[in-house]
Amino acid sequence: MRIAIAVVIVAMTLVVPLAAAEKAEAAKEQPKPVNTVCPIMGDPVEADVEVVVVDLEKDGKTVPVAVGLCCDDCVTDIQKDPQRFAAAALENKKAPKKKK
Repeated sequence: MRIAIAVVIVAMTLVVPLAAAEKAEAAKEQPKPVNTVCPIMGDPVEADVEVVVVDLEKDGKTVPVAVGLCCDDCVTDIQKDPQRFAAAALENKKAPKKKK
């Protein structure tokens, strides 16, 4: 029984740093966001959240915009209106509410 517990403890000490290293490596591969304020929630952008690249239509041209977000929910929410949120990201502010 003690050996099994020791094996589990050793395995955990190897897995946790490995997961942290993988997360850090993934963060390095992401494009640098243009913003520090989440355009959806208005909270600070978190480095460990996926950066979403949106092709923003601006002045008749398509410009890729790397949008930083504050949480994983916002990664999903940006798909609802990517043009509006990318434009807000360029201004580094929360997007205004959509007019009905």
